[in-house]
Amino acid sequence: MHSTKKKNVFVSKILPESIKNELSILGFVSIPISGSDKIPGELAYHPALRMLKLPNGDWLTDDYEQIVNNREAVNLIKYRNLKNSVKGGYPEECALNCFFAGNKLFGGSVIAEELLEFVKCNGFNHVICRQGYTKCSTAKLNENAFITGDIGIFSALTANGFDALKVSNDGIILNGYSCGFFGGCSGKLGEELLVFTGKIENHVDYRNIKSFCSNYGITPYSLCENALYDYGGILEV
Repeated sequence: MHSTKKKNVFVSKILPESIKNELSILGFVSIPISGSDKIPGELAYHPALRMLKLPNGDWLTDDYEQIVNNREAVNLIKYRNLKNSVKGGYPEECALNCFFAGNKLFGGSVIAEELLEFVKCNGFNHVICRQGYTKCSTAKLNENAFITGDIGIFSALTANGFDALKVSNDGIILNGYSCGFFGGCSGKLGEELLVFTGKIENHVDYRNIKSFCSNYGITPYSLCENALYDYGGILEV
């Protein structure tokens, strides 16, 4: 489970040091992202709102140099900045909050121009979801299996032939909101770990989550003993 070679992950700048330390123990170096002056509150620091890894390994980013504010980190990835910065407010702030599955992109009705261009030029189909916070609502286990707290995304996934588990968002905290999202409090690291920023064992659907993950050789792993908290996901480089 523990890696000997350190890998990098993008995390919120406000992610607690204790969680970064736990990630380090697991073999991952945290690259904190700076906040956007256009997105309100804690959402400004959410990696999944400002970065998206494409299937070819490149990234679409919202002003990457500002995001990392670190010369060494700038060279970590091959990226393309959006011509127009991600705007605050729903659904505009969800322009990059999407995920790929097979030959499909699941996302809201408003996505970045550059992302739409990539989809059209590379033979992907855009599956429009009512929930604009599509990625933050979903944990991707692999190209075929997903866990989501949104019934609309669940229905879209299963209708397109993917294996999906619908869970509750209850008990996931996000300051300023009634609740956070399942994808926002988690991150898939390597082939075998689905980590959580909080104690996943306390989730009301934990047994189903553990069973679903085990079907794919994946272990749910709590990075701390606190309540689950939505920090906008943990993105492996």
